[in-house]
Amino acid sequence: MTSAPDFDWSRMSEPAEPAPVPAPVAPTRALHSIDSRVAVVLLGAVLMAVGSIGPWITAFGGLLSVAGTNSDGKITLVCALIVAAATISASAGHSLGVLAMIAAVVGLGVGVYDLSHLANITGQADGLAQTGWGLYAVVVGGGVAAVALVNARLSLGRRA
Repeated sequence: MTSAPDFDWSRMSEPAEPAPVPAPVAPTRALHSIDSRVAVVLLGAVLMAVGSIGPWITAFGGLLSVAGTNSDGKITLVCALIVAAATISASAGHSLGVLAMIAAVVGLGVGVYDLSHLANITGQADGLAQTGWGLYAVVVGGGVAAVALVNARLSLGRRA
């Protein structure tokens, strides 16, 4: 039988200490997802504000146009500004998310009402008048902002 080789214990290093265990981290909301929600709401608010200033009705092939601020566009513009300000405040920790939702729904409601009202008017104009892009922008922007705010509230489980 052969003998086991001699083992040189002097060349052995001491075992490495185990890596320290990091302290538990408090649960936080994912910043990336919150920032994207805020960005979508602000995009909707900007779209609603631009649409409020844009043409709501055009006539004679675009030669004549009436801006939204000549009528209910003032209301939708104020709603867009409230949505933007309340969303920025809510993302900073203030509880103004419900105010932003109310303003988005009011702006959307005014846009939808005026869109249906102007559809009746332009339908009777025999093609001489059309609904302008501004009113469509108000409706789309208000819808985007309202849906994004509801989504943020439901997914965060609190007032967003």
